[in-house]
Amino acid sequence: MRLVVLCDAGEEPLVHRAITASRRQVSLFVCEPDLEAELIRAVGIDGALAILDSQGDLGSFNTLQKQVRWHGQQAEAQLRRFIGAGARRKLRYARLLTDAAVDLSRAPSPLIAALDASLR
Repeated sequence: MRLVVLCDAGEEPLVHRAITASRRQVSLFVCEPDLEAELIRAVGIDGALAILDSQGDLGSFNTLQKQVRWHGQQAEAQLRRFIGAGARRKLRYARLLTDAAVDLSRAPSPLIAALDASLR
């Protein structure tokens, strides 16, 4: 059985070591810099903001944008930070962003490649 792995760029060295140690045939696909960013790019900033709005989180996101650390940063970076703050939010928005990226022409290429590899 071949294993298909999707990981964030920051985790790639660790995953690569584990793959090497396992001596299994593995197809590795890397999200740059992470799956959240890939999904945000797939649905677009406006699409991601619409999802936050639908969940009642747009006000909280706007508060993050006003914080000194995040003021003036790119919207993608702000969205990644907001979505990544807390495990429950990260899981919830991963599902919502994935649902929104169902159009395969917009889906993140590492995710499509991993799915293709798993079906072979």
